[in-house]
Amino acid sequence: MFLNRLEVQHLPTSNQWKVQKELTYKDTKRDFGLLTVPVDFITDFASIPRIFWMLLPRDGKYLEAAVLHDWLYFRQPDEMTRKEADLIFRDAMNSLDVASWKSALIYYAVRLFGRAAFNEYKRLFDDV
Repeated sequence: MFLNRLEVQHLPTSNQWKVQKELTYKDTKRDFGLLTVPVDFITDFASIPRIFWMLLPRDGKYLEAAVLHDWLYFRQPDEMTRKEADLIFRDAMNSLDVASWKSALIYYAVRLFGRAAFNEYKRLFDDV
């Protein structure tokens, strides 16, 4: 469950937003405890292709979950696996009362198409 609400600022001339206040999620199903998206983290909200925006807008009811998921992919805290990040994303959507068909559809989409982004961020931090 989210312990606070998302506060972001739109970055002009982009499709990105900057987190203005920490966003904290309490993981109640796995052993990750509190997961906190830091101030100044940059997100594009839900990475949903434009053709599907009428059905699944980028800033839908799952907004906080999408920002958390972006951060989980980016930082991969505590050696988190991609599957764990995706499951937390699904759980976070459910905690926001996202319709079950929507959370399932989005969850399976990230399972099918998220590998490249996750691995790119993993390489980025493995090199540091």
